[in-house]
Amino acid sequence: MMATIGLRTGRRQTSRVDARAVDFERVWQENLTVVHRFVTHMVRDAVLAEDITATAFERAWRHWDSFDPRRGRPSTWLCHIARNLAVDYLRRAGRTVATEHDALDRLAPASTDRIWEGLPPTMIAAVGRLSAVEREIVVMRVLLDFSCEEAAEVVGVSKTACSTYLSRALLKLRGGLPDLAPAGLS
Repeated sequence: MMATIGLRTGRRQTSRVDARAVDFERVWQENLTVVHRFVTHMVRDAVLAEDITATAFERAWRHWDSFDPRRGRPSTWLCHIARNLAVDYLRRAGRTVATEHDALDRLAPASTDRIWEGLPPTMIAAVGRLSAVEREIVVMRVLLDFSCEEAAEVVGVSKTACSTYLSRALLKLRGGLPDLAPAGLS
């Protein structure tokens, strides 16, 4: 841990700021990939995703004192910040977009999105038929391994709504993929 020189006494003191920096650096290292993947899914532009991710971490650093680990994981908090930045960008870019969901609905997944890498084209097409909120929840719950509570917090819905969105999304995916559809669902 780094130490600083005390101004009045000249003694070396452990600085609260330095401990804060060490904690944040650990959080940054552990969550950079998750946040970047999430943002890349949202904006579908690698360079823009890097910019938004960097801005999200910068904002998180400025507000690090407000993070409360009793309320959730850092990844949830960071993805929430990144999501807000991405939605703001999409609104500005669309200029006529009424809501965040309208902005997000304009972005269907493409087979070139890294987050969908390795999935067959039929699965990507089925994901493209989901609403923006359903896609976000599928990404967080299935691909990024967020809990239902965490995904709900990031998207801004209740835990019950998150479960409902996920359930509906999975039914739609099964319906769009005949091999996976149970009898009576297609």
